Amino acid sequence: MQYRNEIPYACQVNVVNYKARPNAKEYIQVEILVEKNTQKIILIGREGKALKLLATAARLDVEDFLQKKVYLEIEVKVRANWRQDEGLFNHYGYGGQIRVI
Repeated sequence: MQYRNEIPYACQVNVVNYKARPNAKEYIQVEILVEKNTQKIILIGREGKALKLLATAARLDVEDFLQKKVYLEIEVKVRANWRQDEGLFNHYGYGGQIRVI
């Protein structure tokens, strides 16, 4: 396990940008949203080492899934109390009712 401290449960991962490039690596820009700066510090780790390990593992998983090379850019952002913002909560797919199709 790469994180010695508990991974913050108030994390939201968003794909901000995805560019399919036929003559280059796919470009994927991701943000990890947390509620507190202390959570950001945990995810980044000392000298960014924890985030580097996370990004490398994620990139390898995505490359395996897509069967293509990717350039993965990850940024950790703090947005205080994002889970209490009903609009954001719904935007990220957590609100509403389950529909039977």
